[in-house]
Amino acid sequence: MVALMAYLGWSGVGAVREQRTLQGKIDAARASAPRPADIEAERVRAVELARELDEARGGLATLRGDLARLGGTWTNAVARLAGAEELAALWGRHGLRLEEQALVTGDASLPPTLQQLVDRARAVMGKGRHPVAWEVRLRGGYMGMLGALEELAVAEVAVVPLSLAMRALEGSDDKEWRLRLWQ
Repeated sequence: MVALMAYLGWSGVGAVREQRTLQGKIDAARASAPRPADIEAERVRAVELARELDEARGGLATLRGDLARLGGTWTNAVARLAGAEELAALWGRHGLRLEEQALVTGDASLPPTLQQLVDRARAVMGKGRHPVAWEVRLRGGYMGMLGALEELAVAEVAVVPLSLAMRALEGSDDKEWRLRLWQ
């Protein structure tokens, strides 16, 4: 009987130690667990991030539509020609006379970011089906050029101005404008 009592006492001490160890682990886990207020704050943040993601996806759909429309203009020779006609009309509306329009040869004329786009377009679309740089020489007044550039900024024409230079003409109020465009 004494042996049985000693065995039960010894096994009881082991169980108490094990219970204390487990209780210590439980207390440590409770101490490191996030508070209910923190959990709720993270849930609110997750909802806000989901809403922002939905808004970004909506904006992305709009951008994809614009890209498809503009990409079609740049890769379609007929659409590109129509864009050139729209530009000619734009110059005329602002009292600018088109003196010369020439294709700019050599890729050194493009800024590095646009050059990357051209390189990618060549790889994807093939030679000749990507935007190119043009230099347009115009004649007219300062206010005319300002108005033309303001209109170009909001126009649906697939054109990106790259540079603008002005030269005064002797004996005239007109200026000579050299505008480099990417179309």
